[in-house]
Amino acid sequence: MTLEEAKKVVSAYGGFIEFARWRLNAVFFDTIPESLLPYSLDSTNAACVLLAEYFYKQGHKEHAEDIERCMCWLQEFKDDEQAMLEAMIRLKDRKWQDASFDIMSKGRDVHKGTTSKYFKEIPFEKVDFNNLTFYTARTTVDIYFEYLTRGHIPLAFIFSEHVPESFLPFLKKDIEKALVFYAGFCGLTGKEDLSEAYIYGKNILGSDYVNDRESLAQLIKNLSDKAIRNSIIVRMKRHQYLEIT
Repeated sequence: MTLEEAKKVVSAYGGFIEFARWRLNAVFFDTIPESLLPYSLDSTNAACVLLAEYFYKQGHKEHAEDIERCMCWLQEFKDDEQAMLEAMIRLKDRKWQDASFDIMSKGRDVHKGTTSKYFKEIPFEKVDFNNLTFYTARTTVDIYFEYLTRGHIPLAFIFSEHVPESFLPFLKKDIEKALVFYAGFCGLTGKEDLSEAYIYGKNILGSDYVNDRESLAQLIKNLSDKAIRNSIIVRMKRHQYLEIT
């Protein structure tokens, strides 16, 4: 594996950790299907080791330690079938269901640091979604599309069209308002391609995101069906990038 390849793998893994990991922890806890990783577990581990060693040699100790901290989370990723079966058994227990809902409900608080970095002019907690400006609408949409790019895809494999609403970076209704506002602005300024992209984002929002309890109930049904579990695993493996050695 070259240094450039390692950087590519670690960057993809970092985005996954930032946008997908805690959401997956909500249902899989500390046993997540390994094929949800952007690259294989072996490639990801090797890339982290190579890049951490490189940063140490360059004197960038903080960068190296950041990568080493992220490497600790790799131990959460297990065989796909094993992870799904463990999740199914746990989630049939009301105690584990309550724990799952608790993680979901607190997710946006966990993600505040990531969300805050996008808003420079106004703290995102103070954004008035009933009186959006171009800046607040655009920033909200940017965060949502970053989430779709790096977080939604692995979640969609597991939940299909029943992704928990609490996984969204903002309330569903607020994202809809921002998308409508920004799509309208793009249409008025002749940026039809952008307008169509944001309408697409609105369609995903409306079709794929549902009430948390409805989502979890459907997930338990899916995980209980061996044929559906196998189809999920096949889709995950097809999506994962080729292993880099």
